[in-house]
Amino acid sequence: MEVTDMEFRVPDEIKELKKVVRRFVEEELRPLEREVEEKGVSPELRKALTKKAVDLGIYALAMPKEYGGGGLGLLGQVMIAEEMGRIHPSLRFVVSDGDQMVLHWGTEEQKQRYLVPVIRGEKIPAIGMTEPDAGSDISMIKTTAVRDGDHWILNGTKHFTTYADIADYIKVFAVTDKSKGARGGITCFLVDTDTPGFRVTKVFDSIARSLHVCEEVFENCIVPHENVLGGVGQGHKVFGTTYAMNRGRYGGFCVGIAEYLLEKCRDYAKQRVLFGEPIANRQAIQWMLADTAIDIYATRMMTYNFAWRYDQGMDVRHESSMVKTFAVEMVGRAADRAIQIHGGMGLMKDLPFERIYREVRALRIAGGTTEIQRMIIARNILRGHVSTGYNI
Repeated sequence: MEVTDMEFRVPDEIKELKKVVRRFVEEELRPLEREVEEKGVSPELRKALTKKAVDLGIYALAMPKEYGGGGLGLLGQVMIAEEMGRIHPSLRFVVSDGDQMVLHWGTEEQKQRYLVPVIRGEKIPAIGMTEPDAGSDISMIKTTAVRDGDHWILNGTKHFTTYADIADYIKVFAVTDKSKGARGGITCFLVDTDTPGFRVTKVFDSIARSLHVCEEVFENCIVPHENVLGGVGQGHKVFGTTYAMNRGRYGGFCVGIAEYLLEKCRDYAKQRVLFGEPIANRQAIQWMLADTAIDIYATRMMTYNFAWRYDQGMDVRHESSMVKTFAVEMVGRAADRAIQIHGGMGLMKDLPFERIYREVRALRIAGGTTEIQRMIIARNILRGHVSTGYNI
């Protein structure tokens, strides 16, 4: 029987969109990399670049058109992520993910108050899930929310919250019924960062400039009941809505980073002369280039398949863990080879490779460690939740 539903051609509109994003990356963002690495992204620069991206129509591609977004499916988002992977991670905000949690779980009033301004580039969201004693295990969350009439009183500490210091609101996950545990006892709240009782206590100095994470404290922080997202006790469902999509999107970024590294390594190997001939003639160098090319191809196909399945409405939670694990480990190998090929210069800050090496190392931890992903994959197999073959 002929199989006709596997489509590997990229739609023309996405090809054109990729060209627009590539041009924006190279012309507008590439010249800013050194400045951003040294000083970070100033509020003025963020505002200016956001406006340019909004005007260009690339800012909120993942959001529905009815709310002012680009209406792009996950496969298209992954392809655009490849282009954004080529640039300093601190500048990737110019293609915003929007706010998937509010999109899927928010009331219409919440969408108008939070989602629409995000799509317009007027508000910045953040997610407050991780705590000092609660990372991948959300059942360990200690931040509490106690109802008092039409309000909730939040108390606790969150950390490793990305951009909490510049966010306009944070989706805070707190315990509302300890007896029910993670499933039924945790609720998500939309907390405006100008709410009394909320404050950022620390901005961490991390391995990479782009890993901009904060610690924040809630002390008798009063949040109206209308700011409950998804219903009381539904926090685990709200969080679960987006993690598969986000983990899978790592594949696009990692492919983009690795492609950029491969291009630089290829060009350098052809012009760097050692013992009278280009190092590109050396088998050791050729094999490193070949291994990176193989890794890129495998990761791209895995990610595209994952994204296509997601767009078809299939359950891809299992695949999301595999894509995330494979992609972040792949790009780590690519970065390591890039430094090796460039030798001593690869370690210098004059070139981008040592920065990229630090940045991609963080990916094996951020968004769920690779150990946690492997645990999820193995658990699904052992419990019979997934087939050991390919499910079409």
